[in-house]
Amino acid sequence: MDLTQLTHRTDIGHELTTALLVNADNGALIAPMEMHLNTAAGVFSTRDPAPEDVKHPDQVLPAMEASRTWGLDKPCLHVIDRDADSVDHYRTWNAAGHYFLVRADDRSVRWDSSSCLLSDVAGKFRSQNQLKCVGDADFHGKPAKLWVGETRVVLDRPAKKSVGGVRSQKPGEPVELRFLVVEVRDEFGVRLDDWMLLSNLGEETASTEHLARCYYWRWKIESFFKWLKSHGQQTEQWCQHTGASIAKRLLIAAMACMLV
Repeated sequence: MDLTQLTHRTDIGHELTTALLVNADNGALIAPMEMHLNTAAGVFSTRDPAPEDVKHPDQVLPAMEASRTWGLDKPCLHVIDRDADSVDHYRTWNAAGHYFLVRADDRSVRWDSSSCLLSDVAGKFRSQNQLKCVGDADFHGKPAKLWVGETRVVLDRPAKKSVGGVRSQKPGEPVELRFLVVEVRDEFGVRLDDWMLLSNLGEETASTEHLARCYYWRWKIESFFKWLKSHGQQTEQWCQHTGASIAKRLLIAAMACMLV
């Protein structure tokens, strides 16, 4: 079996990376547009040539470029987790004309003519009761509400690059982005989860609520493996062992689930 080491030293297995096309209005999965299965024998991918490192944030841009060939009649918003929270990538994606919505780590930004952390901005929203309820949500099967607030921030700090173990700074043009503070609260107003989001999609295309919902749909999916299990595909019980055979069955299973 061509198992590979995963995040932790004692974890081995096959690692799947996917680019999923999701309906922004209701969160329904339309189709996996790219799939990459990382194994000890290499990466089995729907992209040709296959990426060498499927986990590297640099692999996001090729997926963005590929989305322009999908024949979509609506703008494609790329919803991305914190692994790719990087000012250098923001500048690259924005300059290339790609729309993104990223769950951000606590970063330094320019807001209201001063430099501060995103968590400081979020804290002011909460202390001044500037979050508003925009509708119902679901938190692990329990009813909840979605609360959001929005402002604009500017990323003007230099990017940090590491090449051959040597760290350096890479200056770049300031990028103005929409900053969303999103909370999931229970019926008593207790915060169950929260996200800080950055996006370059204009207000004329997506409202604050719509952007918050877009990440909410991503958060609900959590992982493609869990989504497959929810459709009756118990991947641990499959008889295939090699990466190539598992990758083929994943494609077949994914297409079958899209039709139900």
